[in-house]
Amino acid sequence: MTSLGLAVFLLAMVSERQREFGSMRVVGASLAHLRRFLFTEAITIGGLSLVIVTAIGFLLASLLVILLGVIFTIPAHGLVVPGLQLARLAALVVLGMIAGTLLSACRLARLEAVEVLREL
Repeated sequence: MTSLGLAVFLLAMVSERQREFGSMRVVGASLAHLRRFLFTEAITIGGLSLVIVTAIGFLLASLLVILLGVIFTIPAHGLVVPGLQLARLAALVVLGMIAGTLLSACRLARLEAVEVLREL
């Protein structure tokens, strides 16, 4: 779900910032520079979202273990972290991020700088 949201965000970002990317192309930025910019932005957003979501997940899970330890007579032995499943989910997010960035880069390649500047 996160990777789909990131892909939609990247596609919307390219469509909203067409004038900016068109202006960069006219000034002299190559398509490779714009792709690198897009990938860097996607990596930053995806990486930060993974770190923040992981931290919030561990915090909420720890609080739930404490709460359930108070409610039930048999205390929990602690938090069990399913490392393999978390690694799979992170890999799916990264793959979705790459797919969304590639789709956005294809849309960026079709962007005609002259047409975008005409709309200004």
